[in-house]
Amino acid sequence: MNWEKARRTAVLAVCGAIVYAYLEFLAGCVSNGYLPQTGFEAGMVALQLAKLLAVLGVPSLRRAGVALTFDIFAVEMLFLPVLALLYVWLGERFFLTLLGYIFTTWPLAAMLVLPVYTTYWLGRTSLRGGSLSSVLPSASSQFGSFVFLWEVSSTVGTSQGLGGFFNQLVGVLGSRTKLAANLLATNEGAVAAAALLYLGLMVYVASGREPGSTINSSSVLLLAFMGTLTSLAWTAGLVTFTRDTFLLFAAPTLLTVTAIWWFTRAR
Repeated sequence: MNWEKARRTAVLAVCGAIVYAYLEFLAGCVSNGYLPQTGFEAGMVALQLAKLLAVLGVPSLRRAGVALTFDIFAVEMLFLPVLALLYVWLGERFFLTLLGYIFTTWPLAAMLVLPVYTTYWLGRTSLRGGSLSSVLPSASSQFGSFVFLWEVSSTVGTSQGLGGFFNQLVGVLGSRTKLAANLLATNEGAVAAAALLYLGLMVYVASGREPGSTINSSSVLLLAFMGTLTSLAWTAGLVTFTRDTFLLFAAPTLLTVTAIWWFTRAR
């Protein structure tokens, strides 16, 4: 098997699944009005776009890494303690109002733009043979975050705009707002994207064997698929006894990925 070609195909599959969830999240924002409704909100999104162009356009910033990029996108948060101090010192309500605007509009403004960079970073890192400790957590966390945001954006709220999405998100996290019932359970696209992501990650893990490994290539994929079947059997059997999400999904997935990683490093 041509493992280099398999790696490239796996990266395309993983990034494709993430982009699909991201686009569905955007579609939910459009359909329920979670887009800029005021000049301030539009300016906040425009500011994030300007940051994205700067990060992608300046070679030194493009190579700086994810940590610095997150700092650049979160620079508005540095103004919050300053505005709070000015409000306490001067007593002008304007500063408190501005603080609230920034705090409630920045999260969605950043999530509308930042994924363009994070997906680009993931694809570039993966194609360059990035370590499993950086690729696997990044891919799974991005996809999981977009699936959750997709559910939130597809749930109709009482207000619109970036601030409306923030209120909806707080309501969901605080268990005061219920997500759309069975939104993803009945969505074939979501199921297909999740399967594509999982298969892509398995192939990526398998293609990352150490040079000189004596393990047969086909055996690596066979172990991955056997691990998948074991995880499904675990879930199907355990669901009759508990509904704990960690035990049902996280535990078998972690065990599967760990087994595949260990097997690919065997000599």
